[in-house]
Amino acid sequence: VTWAIGEATPTPGQLAFTTDSFTLDESGTPVQAVTVSRTGGSVGAVSAELAITFDTASAADVDTAFPLTVSFADGESGSKVIPIAVIDDAIGEGTERFSLSLTSDVAGTLTQATVEILDNDAPGVIQFTTDQYQVQEDGTAVMAVELERIDGSAGAQTVSLSLESGSATPGLDYDDTPVTVTFADGEAGRKTVLIPLVDDAIDEGDETLSLTLASVEGGAALGSTNTATLTIVDDDTRGVQLGQSGGSTAVSEAGDSDSYEVVLTSQPTAPVTVTLASDGEIEVNPISLTFTPDNWETPQVVQVSAVEDSVVEGNHTSVITHQISSDDALYSTLSIDPITVTISDNDGDNNGGGRALFIAGSNTLNSSDQALVDELQTLGFEVTVKRDRSSRTSDAEGQNLIVISESVSSGRVGTKFTDVAVPVVVWEAYLFDDFDMTGDTAGTDFGVLSGVTDIDIVDAAHPLSGGLSGLTSVYTSGGAIGFGIPNAEAITVATLPVSSSQYTLFGYESGATLVGGGTAAARRVAGPFQTALSPAGQSLFTAAVTWAIGEATPTPGQLAFTTDSFTLDESGTPVQAVTVSRTGGSVGAVSAELAITFDTASAADVDTAFPLTVSFADGESGSKVIPIAVVDDAIGEGTERFSLSLVSDVAGTLTQATVEILDNDAPGVIQFTADQYQVQEDGTAVMAVELERIDGSAGAQTATLSFNDGSATAGLDYDDTPVTVTFADGEAGRKTVLIPLVDDAIDEGDETLSLTLASVEGGAALGSTNTATLTIVDDDIHGVQFSQSGGSTAVSEAGDSDSYEVVLTSQPTAPVTVTLASDGEIEVNPVSLTFTPENWDTPQSVQVAAVEDSEVEGNHTSVITHQISSDDSLYSALSIDPITVTISDNDGDNNGGGRALFIAGSNNLNSSDQAVVNRLESQGFEVTVKRDRSSRTSDAEGQDLIVISESVSSGRVGTKFTNVAVPVIVWEAYLFDDLGMTDDTADTDFGVLSGVADIDIVDSAHPLIANLPAGQTPLYQTAGQMSWGLPNDNAVEVATLVGASNQSVIFGYEAGTDLFDGLTAPARRVGFSLMEQPTETGWQLFDAAVEWLKSSQ
Repeated sequence: VTWAIGEATPTPGQLAFTTDSFTLDESGTPVQAVTVSRTGGSVGAVSAELAITFDTASAADVDTAFPLTVSFADGESGSKVIPIAVIDDAIGEGTERFSLSLTSDVAGTLTQATVEILDNDAPGVIQFTTDQYQVQEDGTAVMAVELERIDGSAGAQTVSLSLESGSATPGLDYDDTPVTVTFADGEAGRKTVLIPLVDDAIDEGDETLSLTLASVEGGAALGSTNTATLTIVDDDTRGVQLGQSGGSTAVSEAGDSDSYEVVLTSQPTAPVTVTLASDGEIEVNPISLTFTPDNWETPQVVQVSAVEDSVVEGNHTSVITHQISSDDALYSTLSIDPITVTISDNDGDNNGGGRALFIAGSNTLNSSDQALVDELQTLGFEVTVKRDRSSRTSDAEGQNLIVISESVSSGRVGTKFTDVAVPVVVWEAYLFDDFDMTGDTAGTDFGVLSGVTDIDIVDAAHPLSGGLSGLTSVYTSGGAIGFGIPNAEAITVATLPVSSSQYTLFGYESGATLVGGGTAAARRVAGPFQTALSPAGQSLFTAAVTWAIGEATPTPGQLAFTTDSFTLDESGTPVQAVTVSRTGGSVGAVSAELAITFDTASAADVDTAFPLTVSFADGESGSKVIPIAVVDDAIGEGTERFSLSLVSDVAGTLTQATVEILDNDAPGVIQFTADQYQVQEDGTAVMAVELERIDGSAGAQTATLSFNDGSATAGLDYDDTPVTVTFADGEAGRKTVLIPLVDDAIDEGDETLSLTLASVEGGAALGSTNTATLTIVDDDIHGVQFSQSGGSTAVSEAGDSDSYEVVLTSQPTAPVTVTLASDGEIEVNPVSLTFTPENWDTPQSVQVAAVEDSEVEGNHTSVITHQISSDDSLYSALSIDPITVTISDNDGDNNGGGRALFIAGSNNLNSSDQAVVNRLESQGFEVTVKRDRSSRTSDAEGQDLIVISESVSSGRVGTKFTNVAVPVIVWEAYLFDDLGMTDDTADTDFGVLSGVADIDIVDSAHPLIANLPAGQTPLYQTAGQMSWGLPNDNAVEVATLVGASNQSVIFGYEAGTDLFDGLTAPARRVGFSLMEQPTETGWQLFDAAVEWLKSSQ
């Protein structure tokens, strides 16, 4: 934007052909005259020489002497037609060709062109230019229908086109009256044919009709391409749009009401009824809305009020659901998002949500974390933010809720809050096992799936569902969703769409038995809240918080085994005693009957009578050990087994269990439980190192473990002193081994060491798994972290300064120096910072001040760049983001940005569009938002800038702003051709590429690039869609897709330069890409584009 509205540097410009092909008629009338243009500047007199090379044409066909000279005087620019005389003979020779070359000291790119001479002694051939065309329903061409006359131009020719239905219906979708097209005598080349389409508002999908060249009058022949298919591209999308004032709906029990609007987005074919439902907390009026084919685009208002009660419940939420019914097949299957209503309580002393502890990866919250903190505050919580590294178990004291973001490092939180009696909502999947909500194997018991937006809600009846059901989009764009496999005690509400066993939203009731056998100290919730949430995702987050801090409904609970396998020693000492638990409630007396089935064990091995009954009294919960007597014989028989089954009216899921009897007449075998283990650098187990004693338990046994370097180094990464592990006489089963690791702060990547069972004392044998590899998972990431007060840095020429802090995120192996640089607009102090292995985690402050000048430049921006140098190889290769500084000007009458017109797909802006509007307003712009459908060319009057989002429908904007003399920035790729910035073939001249985040800066010197260096740089925070175009040689191309140097992502046109289709830029134009959440670099590029556009005004 900065470059687009700035002033161009005077240059002599460039001379070039306007295109690479021209057409002359033998009669002397140019079909497309040979033209040379001067663009990009007009300083000084310049000239070019044109030379000719004959192809099928010869010197006998051309009556102009070559070489030719074309000249432009000082200050003269634009285009000049080069008169070339063609000899009009009477010979039927068909189309002939010659080529021209342009030579000049200021030659542009297009220096070669082909010229065709159309024969006027034959009537020629008429045909379609291709057999496939696309036109939008409103008549805007995606690929316009064209006829061409070739190989002659003698005589007037009239061709008739007939239109026949494909999936389109005559009368409803198009007028099937035949269309006639006339080529005058001597006229050849192409003609665009306007097909009479009906622009309705019905979502009917793309439809087709067949075009046929039925006849020609005048003697010309029909060419081979005499039939074609026209695809009518539908520009209507069915949907129900909910418009909430201020983006939310809030009421109070004190009488404050609210409202929202409902409207359809396309015309239905039959009446559509939307039925509203709510719980007893709120009332809605009306409870149903009907939209007809006549009133479908008129918004209808729903009034919302709270039900006054005397219950002290704090600020809380309720949900309005919407069900749709219609004979319109598309609308009848539509699912509508609910509306979450915030209710302010007026009962009791504290009407807020209480106190919430928010654990994040940094004290400077990312946008997703900030949005959820804002939501908690909206719900009435007083929120305290703690960084993962500095959080302590004691922080939970006095809190009503703990919320843990996926931005944390799981190793820095670990089990700090596992046993606190405070409800927890967590979406860092690598903490699910630390809370005993899942098993502890990453990728199996828990993990993260990337590039997804949807979850499948399988329990719509539970409050955690927020009133939603089925496949639901929780993110505004593709992101990462954590999953876990909880136990049977969990409340399982939603899964990944691709796996019904991998749960994305689940919870544990207070007192429920967790995976590790412990008990939930308070409610626990795991949910999908990693990135920017959709309205449905926000409803689920609110529902998770509401349920987490609520009270459980009293129930009798469930009886079940605590695990599916138990171990007894023949001596009578349980290794893992048979245990039955009562969880989820304790109302009333309950009981279960246990039955036995023998496997390798027999009745001679068990001295307890079955069936057994286990009972829990009213109010009694927890676990009970079932005493089972084992016969201690002197026979060496190895491990034996039997199974138990549990039957009860309140039986849980775990009703079958296997019991092993360990023989105590043999010393057994000792081995590793696996050959691969993972432990974080701080000792937190990802998969803990374990030994097991099997097939006997006689005698005390001591095993010695030795260590050897893999990529880890003894002394630096671990203590290589051998570790001994002892199993007592009669003791069998598993033992966890603590490996003495060194928890440093250096980013060194994951490292390995070898574990060996060197020996066993006591007579036991070494098992087959006597060696293993331990991976030490590094929890340090090298980087430079900036902390800007309030999330930004702003100064003024009136003297207001600002500062930001810089700190490293891991300990370097050598001093790291960060050198700061700025332009003449600002001053920084100090200009360099040095971090050593001793002070690396101490933040250093940078003071920023504006340079006072007398130039009237409006509020503008400057950039502080950071260069790093170090003998630490990781830090020396690190690229650091710049800091964009907003400068308030104190010169002139108007220090604001001016007036900006923002064109969007809806008056209710999505989060991306709202972020752009906020950015413009922070730069001093007074922003007017217009919906694409209702925008008009006249809206540009009095504006200083026009901004067009990709949320628009390109057919509803079209060429409205093509010729307005106001700077324009646009990132809807399908408008690039309408604005004349590219040619008009979708996916060839312009398009959208998915799954990308980076761009390649190719012109670092231009103001549009904001002083960023050339090369690859991230435009988006996460991979998504990116718009691109192929501009002409007059454009300024500053950034392209990575690996596609001809597909520009950021490009601009200077005012007065030639565009496509004979258009001239009436003001600066910028093509951009802002289809996803930008990085700080992305925002810096946007600010530079605005500044360039603004500076030309």
